[in-house]
Formats: sequence, structure tokens, C-alpha cells
Amino acid sequence: MAVTLKENYQRALYEQKKEVRELVMAGLEQIKEVRTKDFKIANFPKKTLAL
Repeated sequence: MAVTLKENYQRALYEQKKEVRELVMAGLEQIKEVRTKDFKIANFPKKTLAL
């Protein structure tokens, strides 16, 4: 019984760690995209921005 409980706990913990890793990576990817967009906008000549 205790062994089964421990295995279930380890499995659940592993799944939670996996989900957290995926969420962190997705968040980092979003930050990267936003920074890239901001950088591209900041480097346009001012004439281009005043449409």
C-alpha cells in the first residue's frame, strides 16, 4: 500500500514538473516574441511609423 502511494505521488509530481516546464518554456517564447517585435518597431525610421 505504501509503495503504491509513493509511486502514485512520484508519478503525479513528475507530471506536475513536466507541466510547469512546458508553461515556463511557453512564457519564455512569448517574451522572446514580444521583445523581437519591440526591437523591430524601435528600429524603424520615424517616417515609416507616421502613416
